[in-house]
Amino acid sequence: MKKFVFALVMAILLSTNAQAETSNFVSDYEKELANCLENYKQQQKQCSETWSMKCYNLLTTINQNARLCYKNTATSILTKFYNLSNKEAQTKIDQYVSFIYNEYLFVYNNTDYCVKNNCGVSPYLYSEYTTTQELYEYVYRMIKSVSAHY
Repeated sequence: MKKFVFALVMAILLSTNAQAETSNFVSDYEKELANCLENYKQQQKQCSETWSMKCYNLLTTINQNARLCYKNTATSILTKFYNLSNKEAQTKIDQYVSFIYNEYLFVYNNTDYCVKNNCGVSPYLYSEYTTTQELYEYVYRMIKSVSAHY
């Protein structure tokens, strides 16, 4: 009976330690994601004419940098909690980002209005921006899912 009680106590302690460790990882991921978002917001302030051609290269770079930051967080989560290799996780995230970007580019660029009136760079900037926002939301949901299940 003593062995059973000891084993039960040890199992509870190990479970509690694993939960605490997971909680620390989740907290770290939340901070990492918040830092990515804050850096993104600060960098956006560099150009006051947000949707002009003057800012196109800067805004494209800022969005790509933010996505890289979000992708690194997502890759870390996928390798830690979903048993994917680093390469598999990166591929999964890259495919997701490519899919989202292309879908938003279609939505913004292929409207009848844009086809008839040549919308210029705006659809590309919208696609950059919305893809970045969508990736942020995806990583946020990943963190919440991990938090809820561990």
